[in-house]
Amino acid sequence: CRICHLQYVGQTGNTLEERFRGHFQDINTENKFKPVSIHFTLPNHSRHDVTITGITKTPTDVNIRLRTEEACIRQLSTAEPWGLNRRR
Repeated sequence: CRICHLQYVGQTGNTLEERFRGHFQDINTENKFKPVSIHFTLPNHSRHDVTITGITKTPTDVNIRLRTEEACIRQLSTAEPWGLNRRR
């Protein structure tokens, strides 16, 4: 987030462009169940405050992607309250 510098880590089997198209759709429809949408519909926030950075490309195996995602969440401290990732 360009405003408050909170980060979110996610994984996808799609391209980064396709995944963020989904995030932007969630923001536009104000999806109250998705952390990215919730954050970027806060007062003084919008989809224009989103910055996107690819971290790594992982194999198509979903289990490897999920483990990599969890490791990145820990390493970057993006779990709430320090970031936008919800604790599991």
